[in-house]
This record gives sequence, C-alpha cells and structure tokens, in this order.
Amino acid sequence: MSRLTDDSRGQVAVWLTTGDRRHLLEPQPPFQLEPMTQAPPAHIILDETRIDQAIDGFGAALTDSAAWVLTHYLASDAREQLLRALFSPADGIGLSYLRMPIGASDFALHHYTYDDMPPGQRDPELRHFSIAHDEASILPILRRARAINPRLKIMASLLSPPGWMKRRWLPVNPLDGGRLRRDSYDSYARYLLAFARVRGGRGHRSMR
Repeated sequence: MSRLTDDSRGQVAVWLTTGDRRHLLEPQPPFQLEPMTQAPPAHIILDETRIDQAIDGFGAALTDSAAWVLTHYLASDAREQLLRALFSPADGIGLSYLRMPIGASDFALHHYTYDDMPPGQRDPELRHFSIAHDEASILPILRRARAINPRLKIMASLLSPPGWMKRRWLPVNPLDGGRLRRDSYDSYARYLLAFARVRGGRGHRSMR
C-alpha cells in the first residue's frame, strides 16, 4: 500500500501489509519517483494467423439477486431493452456465456438448495428435489436470454450441496462450510444430474 505525498518532489510514502499478517500497515522507507527522460519505443506485434487458445464466450453470472432485481425493479419494456442490449448479437453486446449457481450463491435473497429438509431429516432418494424457487425470477430471465441469443452457453456453478448431505448439519446457511458425508456421494451425484436435466427450462420436477 502506498500513496503520493503532497510535495512536488515526487516522493512516495509506503506502508507494508502482508497476507500472513506479519506486517500490518508498517511504515517503510520512502522512495523517489524520477521523471522518465527517455522511454524506449514499445513494439506490439499481432500475428492474426496464430491461435493460442479458444474462447467459449464472454458473459456474466445470473444470480438469484440479479434475476430478482431485473424482474421486480424494471418494467417489462425496460427489462426487454436491457436483455437485448446484453444478449443480442445484433442489437447489443452479445453476451454468450452465463454462470448459473446451483442453488443459492453469496448473491441470493436467502440461503436455499433444491432439496432443503427440516433439521434432523434427510432425503437420500431426492424425493423433495425441486427448482420451484427459480420459477419466479431466474428461469424467466434465462429463457428470455436464450431466446434472444440461442447460442448462449450456460456454466453451472455449485456453491454447496444441501445441508443434510454434510457431516455437520447446516440448515440455516449451507454455504457456511462443512464437508460432504461419504454416504451422500451417490445422492450428491444424482442431485447434480437432476439439476442438469431440469435446468433447460422444463420447470418444476421431483426425483420421484
């Protein structure tokens, strides 16, 4: 961390903080900024025939809170204008990639998964699996975005399995740590598979 002093000599005052907390805002010897009299020319060479890596797309995340704001704070015409500006390759910037949290993320209105159970109860057969929570805001925004840009790609991102799948029960905030129980490996795999099957916009389903 550093800042320029108020004098005109270009002196810089420096404070040091390290990640291991051995140094916390400790003053360091100042150093001097000298004017650059001669700068070597910069040469940038672009070889359009060389391909180093492929890019799947550019985009952002569609979280619970973002979808809620788009649904509840924008009129339908304003929301449509914004979605076209974001996702349309012809009328907007053509975002082509979305990260979709599997259940609640740290940007959600409240903590939830797709198979929450009361304290002390478990659901290894996923009989209560449901994405009904997402029908209110997330899925309508996702469906419209994909209609505007049919080439839109979705990356599912898991924050946490349901609390009952963890060694330490976390019914209030399943994102707050905990480790997956060994006897939940199969249920967890089928939980992710169920999400992949229904996330394409087919609505509320259970694993019955």
